[in-house]
Amino acid sequence: ILIASDLHIPKHDIELTSKMLAYAKQNKIKTLMLLGDLMDMEEFSFFGIDDPTSSFKRNCRYTGDFIQLASIVFDEIIWSKGNHEERLSKSNKNHIDMSLLAGMCGLTDLVESKRLIIVENTLVYGSVGNWVYVHPANYSRTPGKTPSDLALKFQRNVLTAHEHTMAMVRDSTDTYWAIACGGLFNPLYHK
Repeated sequence: ILIASDLHIPKHDIELTSKMLAYAKQNKIKTLMLLGDLMDMEEFSFFGIDDPTSSFKRNCRYTGDFIQLASIVFDEIIWSKGNHEERLSKSNKNHIDMSLLAGMCGLTDLVESKRLIIVENTLVYGSVGNWVYVHPANYSRTPGKTPSDLALKFQRNVLTAHEHTMAMVRDSTDTYWAIACGGLFNPLYHK
């Protein structure tokens, strides 16, 4: 399994994303987990729009194109909700869920074939080992603090998204691994 997060399409790092796909193809990795914030969704942000050319329709098309491209490399893609996908849900009183969003991105065929698995929340329990994967609402400026705190809460190894930093630490009891996986966003847009 390859885990990626925080692409923030269309503000993703195209070169880094291409390298990820090439690495997966070369190493025959068959499952991709997208741990939230695949889309930036600034059109639904309380913080305003940075890019005046931003368009939800365009961003859905770019996201669909990326997932279709990824489906050439991976047999299975898991897309879970992040706080940026949550923006869309909150803006319409939860009438548009992740499955409907995937359809808006032109991905119905992949969903129906079960090659694209949609997770309607920000938490995914691992099927192998004692792992939980989460795109938490909270984050810390201290690298590794959020996954370490969550490892103690869940009593499991934890891999988190959202913080935009990478860290791998042990929790405070030295029992669980706590990993912050960074992101594939373009750093010109997200600091």
